[in-house]
Amino acid sequence: MKLRTIEQRRKTDRKRQKRWRKSKLAAGNKPIQLMLTPEAQAVLKQEKDRTGEPFVSIIHRAIIGLKGELSEVDLKKQQDREPEQQTIHEMILKMGREGKDEWQISRILNESGVPTWDDKGEWYPSTIRSFLKSGNL
Repeated sequence: MKLRTIEQRRKTDRKRQKRWRKSKLAAGNKPIQLMLTPEAQAVLKQEKDRTGEPFVSIIHRAIIGLKGELSEVDLKKQQDREPEQQTIHEMILKMGREGKDEWQISRILNESGVPTWDDKGEWYPSTIRSFLKSGNL
């Protein structure tokens, strides 16, 4: 079938793109937007020129390739932190047994510079409350 006008071609392309997106969403994919530095753009273009793959395949392969590396890093970090976390657990439980509420405990931990479980942010009363109720996070 030969398309006669550019408008027909555009309309057909939009329909094809819509079907493609629908099938990807049905497969569990999620659309995202990225902002890439000029350096990252150059690397991405080099890889596309080298392999002939579309950008989405290259990015997918790169992210999946990180999976093993991240697992190893997370496991090592967790092993390194286990004794420290046990001490923090004991501190929180001890303060709770002494009658301190979650507000006081979180303030004490933050003022003492005690790192949170993930080394990000600060201690919040809601975190302490959850821990005291369950005994863990």
